[in-house]
Amino acid sequence: MRTARRRPARAVVAAVVVLLLAACGGTPEPDNGAAPAPVLPGAYDTADRQSKGFPAAVRPPDNEQHLLLDVVRTGDHPGYDRIVFAHSGDGLPGWRTEYVDQPVAPGSGHDITMAGDAYLAVYVTGLQPGMAGAEHGHAVVDTEWTGQRITIAQTVTTAVFEGAASYFVSLDTQRAYSVVMYDDGRLVIDFEE
Repeated sequence: MRTARRRPARAVVAAVVVLLLAACGGTPEPDNGAAPAPVLPGAYDTADRQSKGFPAAVRPPDNEQHLLLDVVRTGDHPGYDRIVFAHSGDGLPGWRTEYVDQPVAPGSGHDITMAGDAYLAVYVTGLQPGMAGAEHGHAVVDTEWTGQRITIAQTVTTAVFEGAASYFVSLDTQRAYSVVMYDDGRLVIDFEE
């Protein structure tokens, strides 16, 4: 499991969980009461997807809470590769996914250069109001995933602007995918090999 993170202690705990689960034949996702979605034949495709009510948050955080991206991690599994965007806070963000020709920074409109030949854009809403970056606890990453057999080449996430952020995933080619949002704030995207 490879991780772009802002909290090293969580990465160590996650690595131990991955090793234990791998030894038992499990997946690296923690069992926190949210059952994984079944993978059915034909469940993967390249169509755009979005949460119900997008751009509204699936579940807005309480007034005193802030919903932010906490960690990004990837994993390779038999038949699919996975990327996880784990959010901290009590709410669940709204989200929309689509393949784009070129990743573009929100606000400035500048192109984002990424490794790979296909780009999945993940637009996330309902995050901390206003602006938030790494100094506020939002994981802003630009990570190339190397050293393992995996179709995901690179991940870039942006800072929060007016409660929204963009996450970009570059791949070797446009691949069929599935998306699941778990109650603990994990947005999980699986790419078919």
